[in-house]
Amino acid sequence: MSQKVFEDALARFPGSPEFSLGLALVAQSRGNARQAEDICLELLRKHPDSVPARLFLAALRLDAHDFPAAMDYSQAVLQRDPANLLALYLRAVAQFESKPDEAGRAMERLDRALIPGARFASAHLLLARFYAKNREAAKTESHLRQAVDAQPDSAQARYLLSQFHRRQGDPAKALEELQEFERARQQEKHSAGLLRQLFYGAEETDSERQGQ
Repeated sequence: MSQKVFEDALARFPGSPEFSLGLALVAQSRGNARQAEDICLELLRKHPDSVPARLFLAALRLDAHDFPAAMDYSQAVLQRDPANLLALYLRAVAQFESKPDEAGRAMERLDRALIPGARFASAHLLLARFYAKNREAAKTESHLRQAVDAQPDSAQARYLLSQFHRRQGDPAKALEELQEFERARQQEKHSAGLLRQLFYGAEETDSERQGQ
């Protein structure tokens, strides 16, 4: 959906949390993180208990490498809902990226919250990175495989699994996953083009093609 769709919806339904978040998502997708953050902050002012707004703000602060703020927003959600999986994930990311040597407790809570077979590729990749850093090969491989199961076309998961097999001395499996990585990378490029058409619309995409 385009930005105008959500702006028109908000004109009809002022203050709607759903349409506000939609507008913030479009702003973020267009590279305007500041506008997305302003929308979420205004939403939080009108709806102080909004969990989605705090989670969105945590993710935006992570992208900006403002890890303390990201932890604050995610922790505020966890105070209300200690089992919120996305908040556990965002807090663990912030902890791991800022103070990896102190991330153990956050990672353990995230790992426990992931039920067997949970299709949350990003969380499994984060845990795989953490366990690899701590030289826990079995847990590293387990989470990498779960990431691939959850998202078979994830180029990052395929690449990390290839590197894992290389370090474990299995060049055949490493090469196999590297080939899957190349296929996944091409698929991600194609998907990014489709997503761009979804947000910007076919008319703008056509004009871009004419300008090439």
